[in-house]
Amino acid sequence: MRPAVTRCYGGRPPETVMLLTVLLACPPAADPPVDDSASSGVAPTYYADVKPILDVSCVRCHDDKGIATSFADPAFVQALAPTIAARTAAGEMPPAAPDPACRDYERSATMVVTDAQKAVLAEWADAGAPLGDPADAVDGGGVPTLAPFDIERFQQVAYTPDIGGDGNDYRCYLLELGNEDPLWVSGVEPIIGNPKIVHHLVLYQVDDDVEVSSAPEGFECGGLGESGWDFWVGWAPGGGPFSLPEGTAMRLDSNARLVLNMHYFGEAERLGESDLSGYGFVTQADKPEHAAVVYPLGTERFTIPAGEEAHEEGMSFTWRQDYGTFHVQGVFPHMHLLGSAFTMSAGDDCMVDATPWDFHNQLTSMFTQEVVIDAGDQGDLTCTWDNSAASPYQYNDPPEDVKFGEESNAEMCYAFTYGWFE
Repeated sequence: MRPAVTRCYGGRPPETVMLLTVLLACPPAADPPVDDSASSGVAPTYYADVKPILDVSCVRCHDDKGIATSFADPAFVQALAPTIAARTAAGEMPPAAPDPACRDYERSATMVVTDAQKAVLAEWADAGAPLGDPADAVDGGGVPTLAPFDIERFQQVAYTPDIGGDGNDYRCYLLELGNEDPLWVSGVEPIIGNPKIVHHLVLYQVDDDVEVSSAPEGFECGGLGESGWDFWVGWAPGGGPFSLPEGTAMRLDSNARLVLNMHYFGEAERLGESDLSGYGFVTQADKPEHAAVVYPLGTERFTIPAGEEAHEEGMSFTWRQDYGTFHVQGVFPHMHLLGSAFTMSAGDDCMVDATPWDFHNQLTSMFTQEVVIDAGDQGDLTCTWDNSAASPYQYNDPPEDVKFGEESNAEMCYAFTYGWFE
């Protein structure tokens, strides 16, 4: 039986809410390399000293299919050396991520460039950014992946979204897995065709008695799902592959039918671009010790006044006895472009502090130590937005009052938690 998710957040019931990536983190492949070139008297080189840093902390976005400019060409990176050194020194790159001092999470150390690494990048740039010998290259791991997958499913045909109006377009596709028995999924990975125009990529599991068009070209839809569509998993900018902790897995019903819900958003220069995206699944044969579930917390009842530099909204809750004890293993905070900070706590436990918030780096904090929420525990989450004219991603000129909405030029305030119930 799929767990009902009907409590602890304001607004419409969860089957009508766009639930974005709660399970998709973007972990680099290895811990950051330690380099002492800056103190050795020998100028760092790209292959021996710089590439390992970029591979771990940068190429998850700066690759051929990433949201940012690719670092695949060493000569291109060489030309960018002063910019890379300056932006890392200023703390502008890598983009903001949840603070592990609040609660540590998997691969948190790779979400930053250390002072020692900044020194390497600065010395490399000052030395003229020498490439060095390719034979000295250190494998930093590259873009992480769970491939090869046990199952892959895609849109059947490429789609060119209509982003000529407000920049938003939604398209849905029915994906049938053909599995005779229930599937237990221990890992998922989005396979993004064109990340420059994809705002989210969500999978809903569809009830048996719900009719859904199977047209290969897909069908028009909204981003909040429909009655009988149960959120299962998703992706948003900054996300990547994700493996569930040992002993936990997510269930897909026999003969599972999934709706692939695509939200496209782009500026005028992206008109005419197409996309072909999907998901890869890693499955396991045995039922896990714990069935992983998704549990949304948040609010839809807010108005962000025009001109406000730090407007706060959120929710508080008291965990009820009938909910059962919840072992929280990860949290995905979600806001849109005007977001500037997100914090969440339960009892005395700080769970997430994403200050500053970065829409383009939406990570799930997969905790190194779970948080146990029991009856009577108090919880709080707070979203902060910058709706001033100076907001870096302000989409209204002049600023206007902004309310809840699924579109990229509206706002959300959610904490999508995942874990298991006793």
